[in-house]
Amino acid sequence: MPRAEVDAVFREGADLVLVDRNRLRLARFGASDLSRRDIAAAFRKHGYPWLDRDDPFGAEFSRWIDGMPGVGDDVSALLRARRRAVADKKPFAIEEVDEKLIALAVDVRDRKGEQFIRTALRPS
Repeated sequence: MPRAEVDAVFREGADLVLVDRNRLRLARFGASDLSRRDIAAAFRKHGYPWLDRDDPFGAEFSRWIDGMPGVGDDVSALLRARRRAVADKKPFAIEEVDEKLIALAVDVRDRKGEQFIRTALRPS
């Protein structure tokens, strides 16, 4: 990932997350087997903006409920497809839907069997 595209790097639980200047997720990696201190040092050494606190945008996520106000039909259709892919344990399908959601400025994550969404800043 080119450094110029990354605005922040932080931990979200066991994952490592990179976001752009519009707070859109660029990548999420499982990093549970790596030391938090070592990860932070490596990213800082290479000039990436490491944030010491976990998920600075976590409070912006809300549980998605099908038909909820403010969520367009296109996003809801993708979230339904994603829910099916999660239930069917199809990681490539999940990744494909996640990419489509990111293109619509919607980030999604799973917590306790539920999907939580956050609308990112609109790309400029």
